[in-house]
Amino acid sequence: MVLTAVEGELVRQGRLPPAGFGGVCAIFQRIWRKEGWAGLLRGVLTDFVFALPAGLVDALASNSVFMLLQAVIPQQHAQSMGVAEVLLLSMVATGAAVYVASPYNGVRKTVTTNYVADIVAPTAEPKEQKEAEGDAEAPLVEEAYRYGTSTEAAARLAKKGGWRIFYRGATLDPFIIMTYRGLYIAASMLVPETVQVAHPYLVARGLALVADVVSQPLEVLSRRLVLTASDEVNAPYDGAIDCARQIAAKEGVTALWAGLRFRIVVSFVTMGLRAAIGALVFGSEGQS
Repeated sequence: MVLTAVEGELVRQGRLPPAGFGGVCAIFQRIWRKEGWAGLLRGVLTDFVFALPAGLVDALASNSVFMLLQAVIPQQHAQSMGVAEVLLLSMVATGAAVYVASPYNGVRKTVTTNYVADIVAPTAEPKEQKEAEGDAEAPLVEEAYRYGTSTEAAARLAKKGGWRIFYRGATLDPFIIMTYRGLYIAASMLVPETVQVAHPYLVARGLALVADVVSQPLEVLSRRLVLTASDEVNAPYDGAIDCARQIAAKEGVTALWAGLRFRIVVSFVTMGLRAAIGALVFGSEGQS
């Protein structure tokens, strides 16, 4: 899903032609043709290693925010808070916890995104590519990865921009999480309880679908801001708003929802697999 979200940024950096990949199927075909099966698994091990301590980091961040709220909010006031105040405080606490965990998660997202999105592509700058294409006797433009390993990616990014380079787009991550949480809270209040009890999984997947549509622009902006860490041609965006404006002006507003269809397909496939596994498990238990 990373490549579908950052396709426009790869075009901007000259790593893809103006037409982009040409669809999800074309992404798989291109990777298989140029990189082989290893290209399809690029970044899996990196994300797995980063994911090992991620749960502990998130738990420590959440506990830190909870302890801070306990110290700041008097117990008498906490017991007398209304539902709206509790829900608002819950969303603020969620966003704060994401910020607290950002020193680790920012590095994780930056390294993973830049490594996964590092496709085999022309290594020359766009201007040099055009000159080579216009000269029939010019040698073919070399295509290669930028980074051989995720460790090399992290080292080169740190050398290029210091630690600050790992936190481009970090301000958007809390809003992505808060969007999901806000939608679930709103749905729990709007959807009748009888429907939630009768069809819990269907309600959950429906909410996830709505959340995907609403949060996809934030995800695209976050990923593209992160990927500018590898950009050797263009100046970085001046924040998320500037990034959104440039995308809308040059690629169209719909580019902010890049990768949404693939994300929805993955969501439905996951739902189908879970339903099938559940049917097999409960079916075998019923027979026994």
